[in-house]
Amino acid sequence: MISNKIKIAGLLSLATAILLGTQVSAAQVPDPYAGIKIRSDFEYDKADELGYDELYHVQLSDKNNDVDLYRFVPRATGNYTIYISNMSADFLIGIIDYENFENTGEDIFWYCKADDSDPDNYDFVKGKTYYILAWTLGSDAAADFDLALIDYEGEGNPYAGWRRMDGYWCYMYENYNYAEGWTKIGGKWYFFNEDKEMQTGWIKDSGKWYFLKPSGEMATGWIKDGGKWYYMKSSGEMATGWIKDNGSWYFLKSSGEMAANEYCNGYWLEANGKWIYEAIASWKKDSKGWYYQDTTGWYAKNATYKIDGKNYNFNSAGYCTNP
Repeated sequence: MISNKIKIAGLLSLATAILLGTQVSAAQVPDPYAGIKIRSDFEYDKADELGYDELYHVQLSDKNNDVDLYRFVPRATGNYTIYISNMSADFLIGIIDYENFENTGEDIFWYCKADDSDPDNYDFVKGKTYYILAWTLGSDAAADFDLALIDYEGEGNPYAGWRRMDGYWCYMYENYNYAEGWTKIGGKWYFFNEDKEMQTGWIKDSGKWYFLKPSGEMATGWIKDGGKWYYMKSSGEMATGWIKDNGSWYFLKSSGEMAANEYCNGYWLEANGKWIYEAIASWKKDSKGWYYQDTTGWYAKNATYKIDGKNYNFNSAGYCTNP
């Protein structure tokens, strides 16, 4: 395990650097560790996220000096304990201050021995991106271990922000309180129930319906759910009745569903929901029965039409057979 800053047995130059409190770059590590310099071909964008106070099990294969990358973005500035346990074999582990590395090419590495159990500490800065790198010692070596960042010391809150608890997402403020009800985070609105759990899908609040995306973000504009289209106002509230969007009129039923290929209140809505045909239809009755006719004189016949939510059948003479 990591031992009081940096430990590589038998390397006097490195031990001296430890005593001086110097962060040691990979370029300073003598052979066989000189090959551990950070490579530009590392796939940083594929690194797994590492959270505070969460235990991760790392398995390094014996193929091509296998490398594991973990991304850590601290939520509070301070000192964190880097705890490693249950090591099966020796390996190298390091911390890359990505911004600093981009500027100076420097990084810090520790040599971890399987019989060493002392944790180490590192000062992290809130919001900066760090990578924790694990590297096997030889081309045919393998290792596995448990990794965690714990025991924060500082004035902030290392848990602040999004947290997943018991299968639900929650949001914790700097004061350690959790978000509840409507909450604006990063310019987007979310809703948390009384148990502080982020909600998704349809919710009804104060008699109004809202739709929350799988990410929890409140939806606005057009959404498609269950094969049906709905329109959510800029406030997030589900719209009903007539709306005008991008110059076209649409009709939304009391359920919020967009009308399409049907008549609503005498108006014909196209398959895309738009109202284009301006003539208005209505029910009429004579001695032979009921028929449906619009202001141009056209009437339904030899077809089935959906009118105000119900399908009606019309014969060749235009009379409804199921009024």
